[in-house]
Amino acid sequence: MQGKLQQLTEKIYQEGVGRAKEESDRILREAREKADALLGDARKEAVALGERAKKEAAELKDNVASEIRLAGQQAVTALKQEIAALIVDGLVDTQVSDAFKDPGFIKKIIETAVAAWGPLEESLVLELPESSEEELEDYLKGGALKKMHQGVEITFSGSREGGFRVGPGGSGFLVSFTDEGFANFFKEYLRPRASKFLFGD
Repeated sequence: MQGKLQQLTEKIYQEGVGRAKEESDRILREAREKADALLGDARKEAVALGERAKKEAAELKDNVASEIRLAGQQAVTALKQEIAALIVDGLVDTQVSDAFKDPGFIKKIIETAVAAWGPLEESLVLELPESSEEELEDYLKGGALKKMHQGVEITFSGSREGGFRVGPGGSGFLVSFTDEGFANFFKEYLRPRASKFLFGD
C-alpha cells in the first residue's frame, strides 16, 4: 500500500510538473510573441518617425530657402529703388531749385496757373513771398495778370519762402506751387523710369 501511494504521489507530481512546465512554456512563448510584436511595432514606429522627421526637415529647409530668396529679392528691389531715388532726387532737387530761382520761370508758372482758373465770380488770390516782391514788381505793375483774369488780388506773405499760392478768394483754399511740390511730382514720375533705365526692370 505504501508503494502504491508512493507511485500515485509520484504520478500526480509528474503530471503536475509536466502541466506546469507546459503552462510555463506556453506563457513564455506568448510573452516572446508579444515582445516580438511590440518590438516590431516599435521598429515600424521608429521608421515612420524617422521618415516624418526627414520630411519635416526637408519642408523646413525648403521654407527657409524660400524665405531667404524672398528676403534677398526684396533687399535687391529696395536697394535698386534707393539708388534710383538718390540719383533722381539729386538731379530733380537741383534742377527744380534752380528753376524756381529764375523769375522768368516763376512768371510763366504764375501766368499758366492764373489763366487755368478761368472766369470766376469772386476775385482770384495770388500769394507770393515777400522776398520776391522787388524782382516781380515791374511784372506785377504791368498788369499782365489782370489782363488774363479780372480781379486778381496779389498779396505778399512773410511766411512764404518760395513759390506761390493761388485760388478763389472766397473759397478759403489756395493751391500751392513750390519747388518742393514740383520736385516731388517729378520724382514720382521719374523714379520708376530711372529704375527701368538703370536696371532694366
